[in-house]
Amino acid sequence: MRMVRKTKVFILISVFVVVIVLEVHAHTYVPHLTITRIEDATAYMYYINGTRIFHKTFGDCSVDWLIAWHFRRPTPSMNVFYIYFFKINRSGSLLVQDLEITHQRIKTTSQGIYHTNAVSAMKQEVFYESDYTIIRVPYDIGKVDTYNVTFSLFMKVYAKTLVGYLPIQDAKIPINVTMIYRP
Repeated sequence: MRMVRKTKVFILISVFVVVIVLEVHAHTYVPHLTITRIEDATAYMYYINGTRIFHKTFGDCSVDWLIAWHFRRPTPSMNVFYIYFFKINRSGSLLVQDLEITHQRIKTTSQGIYHTNAVSAMKQEVFYESDYTIIRVPYDIGKVDTYNVTFSLFMKVYAKTLVGYLPIQDAKIPINVTMIYRP
């Protein structure tokens, strides 16, 4: 009887420790963005090639992010693609108060008139600010052509609950652009 009681206490303490470790881990790695108006968000960027709204709902919580990107005409040297994230709308509930995203990786596919998959890119840096996030993506174009490029962002969505941030699902956001490479 005494052994059963010790086992129950051990299991209870183990569950408590796991919850605390997950809470500390989530608060360390999940950035929190404040709500920004679209007019204020576009003021951060001096040049925009395109935008889109990313909408996510979980339970009674609904969040919209404005995703904007810009790049300059590709050159034979280093090329950089910038992606901005702004949280522009949120409606929470008692159980799920907010949703946040973290950026995992990026995958690039390209289709040119004469060449396929000649554009390569990788996520280099992520800058977290209080009201926006910037992803810096260097890319390289190997051959002269006109390309339809898809930068696919793979992200993890977290729900902020009463006990902390919980990972709820993975998301993929494609950004389609046309690039003309003529050195």
